[in-house]
Amino acid sequence: MKNPEIKYLWYQIRIFAGAETKPFIISDDFVGSIGRMKFVVPIYKAIYSKSKEDAHRIYDKHYDFYHPMARDAIERATGLKSGPSDV
Repeated sequence: MKNPEIKYLWYQIRIFAGAETKPFIISDDFVGSIGRMKFVVPIYKAIYSKSKEDAHRIYDKHYDFYHPMARDAIERATGLKSGPSDV
């Protein structure tokens, strides 16, 4: 499946249905490959609703990849906070 319009909806359904669980590998790969807020914010919200720790881990991993406006949208939607990585 290559269409992100379908992927982001499908991944949300998988997370809420319990078909994708810790460590959320498929969704992690998706949010690390696309920075568009329309797609990543709902995925982070879904992951956050199931596991705050995993949502934070994934967000920290991809923090530097996101535009500052995307970071702000993710943080406002989930309450996650992060900072620049030391990597």
